[in-house]
Amino acid sequence: MSDRPPTSAGRTVLVLTNDAGLGHRQAALAVVAALERRYGDLCRAVLVNPLEEPGAPALLRDSQSDFNRVIRFAPALYRYGHWLANTTLPTRLMEQLQVVTLDETMARVLARERPDVVVTTHPAFVYLLANLRRREGQTWPLVVLVTDLARLQRLWFRREVDLYLVPTDEAAALAFADELGLTFPVALDRTGETGRQYELRAMPTTFFVDRRGVIRSVVVGGPMSEALIRSRVEELLAEAP
Repeated sequence: MSDRPPTSAGRTVLVLTNDAGLGHRQAALAVVAALERRYGDLCRAVLVNPLEEPGAPALLRDSQSDFNRVIRFAPALYRYGHWLANTTLPTRLMEQLQVVTLDETMARVLARERPDVVVTTHPAFVYLLANLRRREGQTWPLVVLVTDLARLQRLWFRREVDLYLVPTDEAAALAFADELGLTFPVALDRTGETGRQYELRAMPTTFFVDRRGVIRSVVVGGPMSEALIRSRVEELLAEAP
């Protein structure tokens, strides 16, 4: 929680959203309604769209309606842009762009609302919030409500996030991988076909595969010790190519 004492209005939960598309605001409204219904006067839920705040760049504010028009009239362009923006370098560039363009606006919102918890329903704010919290020495928890159902963006996932609320198994897997700092690709068996081919009977199950793609050993259950993993991998690596 934040360092300030609770007020008579209870704890403040700042819910941030964006009006590019309908899903983000609908999710934010649902969060506010749920908090008010569950906690009443013990919680002050505040909904804010930083792009509509005074001082926010007009280009970013207008981009919300532009985004909606692209989805409606040029879906192929939207899909290509989503794919391009979901690669590593563009993601990092977009994060830095948010800092440059929205840092002062977001800082004013945080100073005005003095939240105990911050929830964002839009991926563009995740890195910005984490950066501001670290820089200002704040302690409020950062909660990310992932609203993407089909095409997940890298922008959602940062190790600094305290809690993820996710709608799909894919989002849960990516959030978990990000929390652990995994840099290798994380594949998902959406249809269960891979599990059937590998005759998967329990979770977790670890397959050790040699250079030729042959399964050499299987460990069912976990967690495995580092020593066991290292010994199995070193045995495979010691074999001639």
